[in-house]
Amino acid sequence: MNNIMKHIFFFVFFIDFIFMQNFYLTAVEPPEFLSIINSEESLKYKSYGPKIFEENEWFIVKDENIRAYQNNKAVDLLNKNKFIEAEVILKDLLKKTPHFIASRLNLGRLYLFQKDYEKALFYFISAKNLFPKYGKIYYYLGKTYEKLQNINLALINYKLSYRYNIYDLQALACIGNLYIKQNNFTEAENIFKIILKQDGTYNNGFIGMGILNLKQKNYYKSLLYFYEVKTHILYNKIFHFYFAEALTKQKNYEKALEEYKIILKYKNELADYNLSENFILKKIKHYKNKLK
Repeated sequence: MNNIMKHIFFFVFFIDFIFMQNFYLTAVEPPEFLSIINSEESLKYKSYGPKIFEENEWFIVKDENIRAYQNNKAVDLLNKNKFIEAEVILKDLLKKTPHFIASRLNLGRLYLFQKDYEKALFYFISAKNLFPKYGKIYYYLGKTYEKLQNINLALINYKLSYRYNIYDLQALACIGNLYIKQNNFTEAENIFKIILKQDGTYNNGFIGMGILNLKQKNYYKSLLYFYEVKTHILYNKIFHFYFAEALTKQKNYEKALEEYKIILKYKNELADYNLSENFILKKIKHYKNKLK
């Protein structure tokens, strides 16, 4: 059975890979792809899948039927870190109703969280094949490809995610972050300016501009953006590391130490930016000595 599943996965992945590589050859690159901001094509997909809602990165269904009840029960278990029990429920749901998109996405999210990227891709690709215009699928495909270091496919999927839902800025922020990692600062700045033009309170827009200015050695300007971040609502936790870095440039070591200690709680975010716990601990030791 395991061998059969592997063959099925690689077949699905191969078809998707060929499609996406072909798409990449003809894909519209930034800033042109942002011209869809006010397009009718994008707007008509905004209400796609109206009964599916994302909460804490899991998908719940607001409906009164047994499928919705079982899916939401699995999400409750996922939020309690009861992954095995949730997985059993979600897989059983898909056996009975293979087209049930919420459970398919939740399984993909579960495997992405567990770093089982092959299984995550299997469920996200199959979800895409069933519902090709549901933008959130492409966002999580982008996240998975980014984890696999396939930056081209990550960018393509993030762009498709934004194309199908211009009101969800997560994918756009991920594009900006990838451009920063590639030192493509001009394109990154274009992306984050557009984000903040769409939503002048969006945390990850401020964080992106803060990181961008920090890397360009505009330390005072980077702090102005970082001080706009509100940590009681959704934000990229890597903020704490870069905020600390900017604070050290202003010799505010005490506040910087607080931020370095906070980022130690978020190991996944550190890994996403190729930062280690040991590296942060060395920073803490260094700036503690500065305070003596």
